[in-house]
Amino acid sequence: MKEFYLNEYQAISELITNVDDYIEFYNHRRSHETLKYKKPMDAYQESVKLNQEKRCSI
Repeated sequence: MKEFYLNEYQAISELITNVDDYIEFYNHRRSHETLKYKKPMDAYQESVKLNQEKRCSI
């Protein structure tokens, strides 16, 4: 997150783009040790799928 306060943005749109890029990286491309080296979005989608399967088997 330090890239946000270390950069001087000339416009709000530049900051928004940078934040969007960081969120994309963090959720879709960066593996997390606490998620067994899965990407957060992948772990979330697996969780949703498992919950749906549990509901269907009831």
